[in-house]
Amino acid sequence: MSDKFEIFSIRASDVYLNEELDGILPKGWVEIQGSGIALFKEAASNRETLVESRTDWSEKVASEIAQLLELPVAHYELAVVEDGDSKVPGILSFDLSQPDDEERFPIEEFLQQSLSQYNYPSDYNIGNVINALSENNVSCPPNVKTPEGIDNAADLFVGIVLLDAVISNSDRHDRNLDIVRQTNGESYFSPVFDNGLSLGAIEDDELRSWIDPQHYNKHYNFSVFTNENKNISNLDAFKLAAELRPKAASIWLEQLQKIERSQIKSIFNRIPDKIITPLANDFALDLLAHNQKHLLELYPSIAYKAEQQKRVEKVAPILIDYLNLKKQDKVETPTASIEVDRNSKTLSYQDKIGSNFLKAQKVNGKWQDKGSNITREKLEHFQKKVAPAIEQKREDIQGNKRQKTL
Repeated sequence: MSDKFEIFSIRASDVYLNEELDGILPKGWVEIQGSGIALFKEAASNRETLVESRTDWSEKVASEIAQLLELPVAHYELAVVEDGDSKVPGILSFDLSQPDDEERFPIEEFLQQSLSQYNYPSDYNIGNVINALSENNVSCPPNVKTPEGIDNAADLFVGIVLLDAVISNSDRHDRNLDIVRQTNGESYFSPVFDNGLSLGAIEDDELRSWIDPQHYNKHYNFSVFTNENKNISNLDAFKLAAELRPKAASIWLEQLQKIERSQIKSIFNRIPDKIITPLANDFALDLLAHNQKHLLELYPSIAYKAEQQKRVEKVAPILIDYLNLKKQDKVETPTASIEVDRNSKTLSYQDKIGSNFLKAQKVNGKWQDKGSNITREKLEHFQKKVAPAIEQKREDIQGNKRQKTL
């Protein structure tokens, strides 16, 4: 029994090509018995380049890696459309739509609705996407497993950006991400799809024979996201996402850390013969190893920021309670300085006898770390001593008020 990925055989008469569908590759809908409606996409826009440059294997590999990350992804299968002696290879992606009660639309339209002004590509940046998803309370897709701690679309998007950095995806444009709105008004992020322009799949063996992953990413591969109106690398896109959602970035890096090289090799070993050249195979493996290494090098600093974010979420409310108790926006004590700016919703704390400090801003009802250094010991001090003391003082004040009333 072969352990190779199955190749679905489809009759040409069963495929309904649709030139109105987005993308550079010919595609069309087909019904697969027992599996439902699927979109067939040809492996290459130019069939003469099929030997070296094709996206069927890269789409399948990307979906397998997404599954290892526990990132919700569309179901993909290798396929070939047969018409007599003619055989056209490609990939099947099974329909993600749900019956009747959902409206699916690209994130392009979502950003147009969320932002007062939206222009592609200048406004298609990591910050705008994360803020729009967060402000609109978009959730993860229902009935789909995600890593513990990933429970909203903004955090899920960080995982998509990580996937793109892992596979060197150059095609995550604003029509390659979907939002699904339900009739009850709630929305969720669609499982990720259309990952084929990755892993150097569209390159030829001549390029693969001499270029290394570092130079490939620097000179031949970019994300479609911008920063200050300039295209940035997939790695830099992930760094920006990590700045905004450090806890989510830390979780996704932990997921990436679990993936072993043997697991990646086993995926490539399952690619059927003649679909991928030896040079394409080796280059993709080297590229994945290179990207994984450089992403994981970010983990210590991102994990630190994630931990600071958790501590800020616990300490900031205590500091606000203290200021409210004092009925002041700024308090200086022999040991600390605390100040809140209620207009900008910023909060600062400086320990005068230690190295602890806090800088935070309240965004969408949550305190966001803006560069803090709160030790575990200081967190415990706030939780076990300061917070109870504030509560006791508040109770004493209430008690005195009741006595005066009596």
